[in-house]
Amino acid sequence: MKYSDPELRQKLASEYVLGTLHGHARARFERLLLSDASLRDEVAAWQTRLMPLADAIPPINPPPHVWRNIQTRLGMQTVSRWSLAFWRNLGLISTAAALMLAVYIAIVPLRAPALTYVALINDTQAKPAWVVSASGSQLTIKSLAPRTLAANQSLQLWLLPTGAKPVSLGLVPLTGSKTAALPTQVSGQFARAPAVAISLEPAGGSPTGQPTGPVLYQGPLVTS
Repeated sequence: MKYSDPELRQKLASEYVLGTLHGHARARFERLLLSDASLRDEVAAWQTRLMPLADAIPPINPPPHVWRNIQTRLGMQTVSRWSLAFWRNLGLISTAAALMLAVYIAIVPLRAPALTYVALINDTQAKPAWVVSASGSQLTIKSLAPRTLAANQSLQLWLLPTGAKPVSLGLVPLTGSKTAALPTQVSGQFARAPAVAISLEPAGGSPTGQPTGPVLYQGPLVTS
């Protein structure tokens, strides 16, 4: 068969779209479509021409025995009324649960993830000495280089909020790391504090709640 004949190509394309091309002829035509772009265009053109005719035909419900025959051929069992009721009720329950979840999400505000504030504090030689991090209600201070002080001295960390007095964050470990809980009134001030500082204080920390000794170290506070 000469598939290059324009009239033959149009005839086959129209029969293929109409569904009147059967058996081996239809299989050969479908194999030809895989490698022939212009033939695929011809099929698409016939689909465009004939689709309005198909849309104009009113739908007809097949008789019940047609569906029973399909179920028999596919090995499907007839669904009982109880099964239909179960799945129908399950669908209603699922829909109600989804609606309740949507209402809950709309009413209850989602909690924003807690920001983590980090400060790298250098010593007088511009070498990293401590890392300070605060997230939610937890503060961690880690020493990056061992320090020594006199027995009657300590180092105290201060938060420096803009337009407010320094806020004590506790004593600074000379080695290792330290984790402490942050009171809510303290953790809420990190958002408006551009930096932290370390002052030299008497053993046990400042007796006044404010820096009493010289500020030896300071570092910017950034969010991550």
